Amino acid sequence: AAPLPFNTSLLGQEDRQRPMQQQAYLSSYHAGYHPSSSSGATMPGSGSSLSTSWREDVLSEKIRRLLEGCDAVRGFNVAVEGGGGGLLHGGLATSVLEELGDECRSAGRFCLAVDATDKREESRRPKLKASQFGRGVMSGAGDEMGGETKMIESFRSALNSGLALHGLSSNSDLFLPISLAKSAEALFGSDGYTVTPFQSSAAAALAIEASTLPYRLLGLRTSGSGTITPMRSKIGIQSGHSFAGSGQSGNNADPYATPECLSFHEFMHCVKPSNRHSVLSLDALITTLSGNGLSLNSALTQGTSIERRRLEAESNLHRGRHRYGGPQREVEPGLWLEDHHNYGGILSTFSPLPASGQASIRSNHSHFALSSTYRPAGSDPSSDPAAAYTTLLMEGMGIRYRPEVSVGTVVRQSIRGLTGNAGYAAGAYWKSILGSTGSNHEGQPSDVDAYVNTPILSVLGNSTRIYPHLNATSTNFAAALSRRYAGYMSRDAMAGLAPEAEDTAEAVEACYEMRDAYEPPLGSGLLDDDEGDYFSENED
Repeated sequence: AAPLPFNTSLLGQEDRQRPMQQQAYLSSYHAGYHPSSSSGATMPGSGSSLSTSWREDVLSEKIRRLLEGCDAVRGFNVAVEGGGGGLLHGGLATSVLEELGDECRSAGRFCLAVDATDKREESRRPKLKASQFGRGVMSGAGDEMGGETKMIESFRSALNSGLALHGLSSNSDLFLPISLAKSAEALFGSDGYTVTPFQSSAAAALAIEASTLPYRLLGLRTSGSGTITPMRSKIGIQSGHSFAGSGQSGNNADPYATPECLSFHEFMHCVKPSNRHSVLSLDALITTLSGNGLSLNSALTQGTSIERRRLEAESNLHRGRHRYGGPQREVEPGLWLEDHHNYGGILSTFSPLPASGQASIRSNHSHFALSSTYRPAGSDPSSDPAAAYTTLLMEGMGIRYRPEVSVGTVVRQSIRGLTGNAGYAAGAYWKSILGSTGSNHEGQPSDVDAYVNTPILSVLGNSTRIYPHLNATSTNFAAALSRRYAGYMSRDAMAGLAPEAEDTAEAVEACYEMRDAYEPPLGSGLLDDDEGDYFSENED
C-alpha cells in the first residue's frame, strides 16, 4: 500500500473554512494528475500535498515492485473514486494508468470509476448553464442554496468530472462508471438512501465480482495422477464473426462457442468489439425475486427454446382433449434484461443510467456487446445449472437485443459456497449485509440465511444506454469552460487546482466524440435536441 501523504478526513477541523478548502483540493483532478504543478495547492490543515517526490519515490516504487513480483502481466483492474468529491484520486489514477501502459504495453487496463456522491446533495446543487447572453447563470439556484458557494461547487464538479471522464477512459481499454447510490438502491430498493457506504460498496462488490468471472475462471485441471477435475462453469459466446477462443468445446449440441475459460484479452475483445466503444454499464440482480410474483427461473425461461419445448410436450400430452382459451402469444426471450422499473424486467442498474422513461428501456437502444454472468442460489434445485442456464442467457441476449457479441457465463457455486457458512470472517460479513429471510422461500426453512437463497445475475453492457451519462457530463464540462465562468477557471488555475483553459480544448472535444459514438438509433426519440453551448458560446 502507498497511503496518501495527508489525512483526507474533512472532520475535526476548527477553522470553519477548512472543510470547503479541503473539498476543493480533494475534488481537483488537476492536483492529482500534475503533482508538480500543484506546489501552490496544499491540503488545508495538513500543509502537505501530492508532491513529485512522493509520486515517483513512493507510488511508482510500489508499482515497480508489484510488477516485478508477477511472472507474466496480462492485465490490470484499477478501481478509483472517480466522481463527486474524490476526483483528486481520478487524476492520480490517470497518471497510474499511463504509467502502467508505458511499462506493460501488451497488458489490458480495466478501469472501474466509483461515484460515491450523495445523490440527495447533488440534486440540491444548482446546474451550470452557459448563457449565450449576459453572465453565466445557475439553473434552479436560490438564496437558500448558498449563492456563490454553490455556484463554485457546481463549476468545479462539472469541470473535474469532464476531465476525469476523458483522462480515465482514454487511458483504459475498458471503462466502467458505477454509482454507490445506485448500488444501494439495487440491494435495498427505495430505502437505499438510508444505507451506509459500507453496505452500498458490498452491493457493488457482488455485481462486480460476478461480472468479471469470465476471465477469472480456471479451465480443466489435471492432477499428478492424471485425474481431470471437471469444470464448475460454462461459458457461451455468440458473435457475428468467428471467435478463436482458448480451448473451444466440440459440443455440437450448442449453437454457440463454449470455451473452457477466457483470457483477459479475449474477454476485452468480447465486450469491446470496436475501439470506438470502450465504455460499459453494469446491471444486476442481487436479491431474491420473492414477493413480486415472478421466479427467476420463469423470468429467464420466458420465450426461450426450452420453454417452447416444454409447451410442445404439454400440447402433445393433451392432444385430443378440449382446451379452453386461444393459442398463447409468442414472446421473445430476454425481457428479464430490462430494468425492474419496466414491465417484465428484473435487473437494477449500478451505473449512472436513467431509471425511468424511454431511455431506460434496453430494447430501444443499440447493443455492441452484452456479457451476462449467473451465480445460482445455494438452494437452486437444478442438478446441472450451467448447461441449462447458459442457453437461457444466450437466447435472452441474442434474440431480443441482437448485440454484435454476447457472452453468457454460469458458475456452479453460490455465494454461500464461495464465502462459507461460518459465523465469522466472510460468512459473517455477507450475513450482515444480506440479512435473514425470516420466512419460507421455495420450501426452505425460515431460519435459513438470505444469502443462501440469493442468486447473483450480473450484466455488463456496451450499448447506447450510456449516452445520457456521457451527454450530461460532456455538456456540463463544456458549460464550465465557457467564457461566462472564465473567472472561476482562472482563479482555480492560479491556485493549482485546474489546468489552463486552453489546455482543456482537446479533452472536451474527446468527450463529445465519445458521446457521439454512443448516439442512440435515429428515430428512437432518445436524442436531446439541445446542442452543446460550448462551441456557440465561444464563437468569434
